[in-house]
Amino acid sequence: MLCCGVQVSDADAVLKAGVAAGVNLRKVDKQHVGISLDETTTLADVDTLLKVRHSVGDTLLLCI
Repeated sequence: MLCCGVQVSDADAVLKAGVAAGVNLRKVDKQHVGISLDETTTLADVDTLLKVRHSVGDTLLLCI
C-alpha cells in the first residue's frame, strides 16, 4: 500500500469533489489531502483522482 499527502490549493474543495466522484480522501490540513493506493488500484482510479484535482483547478499531482 502507498499512502501519501498530496498538495492542493483548497483541501475542502478537493474533498467535496472527491465525494461527488465517489473517491475517499483524507484531509491532512488546508492544503493537503491524503490518498491511499494499493494493488487493487486501477488506472481508472488514478484517472478519477486526477479529474477530481483538475475539477477544482489543481493540475499537478505531487505526493509528499
